[in-house]
Amino acid sequence: MENAVGIGEISGEMVAARAEELAVIAGRPVTKEDHEQALRELTGGPEMDAKEVLLDSLNEDERWDPVPGALGSRARIDRTPSQRVSQRRRGR
Repeated sequence: MENAVGIGEISGEMVAARAEELAVIAGRPVTKEDHEQALRELTGGPEMDAKEVLLDSLNEDERWDPVPGALGSRARIDRTPSQRVSQRRRGR
C-alpha cells in the first residue's frame, strides 16, 4: 500500500461504532463477533477469524455437515393431486 494513510490510534468508540454498523448491515443486534470483526478491520488484521479460515480450508463437501458421519435419508417428495393423476396415467 503505497499511498495508504493510517487513521491513527484506534479508540473503543471507533470499534463500537464500526461494530454497530456491521450489526445494522446484518439486520440484528450487535454481537461479540461484530466487535471482533470491527477491531480486525480497523487494525488491519486478517479479514477472516480463525473459525472462518478453518472452514475455508475444508473441501466444499466437508464444510456443511449437520451430523458428522450421518448418511442421511431420502426426502419424501409431496406431489400435487394433478401430478399424482398424471403419474397414475403413465403407470408409475
